[in-house]
Amino acid sequence: MQAARRIVELLFGRLDARIASFESTANLIGRTFPGDYRVILPGADAPAATPDDGLVRIAFADEEDRSALRLFLRALRRLDVAAPWQATVLTDRGAAASALRLPARLRARGRSESAGSLAGADVVVAASAGPSPAPGLVRRAVAAGAVPLASSLAVY
Repeated sequence: MQAARRIVELLFGRLDARIASFESTANLIGRTFPGDYRVILPGADAPAATPDDGLVRIAFADEEDRSALRLFLRALRRLDVAAPWQATVLTDRGAAASALRLPARLRARGRSESAGSLAGADVVVAASAGPSPAPGLVRRAVAAGAVPLASSLAVY
């Protein structure tokens, strides 16, 4: 391990710039590889105008652990069928991996599409149980004009 550390220290010691996405990340990396880190916060999409048709658009970005998607789909089953809502799973994992396993009465309300912008969503769900949270997701949801519904994890 010490031999590998010397090589890594040589590489990191020669870097012209050190950046991190969050202050906590900079502090953590700075313990092992001291230096001045510049924090560049993640970007976000600008809010888009959503049609005023009374439909509540619920989005789930498939960036978190798989258990978060399962929790999201279970929660959709509890929503009132008479209420005007539509759920979208934004994913890059392919159609088979993101197939919405919903009861027949809800299938028309759910859809899956290629990961993209959160613009147009009214509510964005961040349901990670902790193994793989996506902390930038909540920030992007707020920037897109959506209400974030997040797990009670410190990172959110």
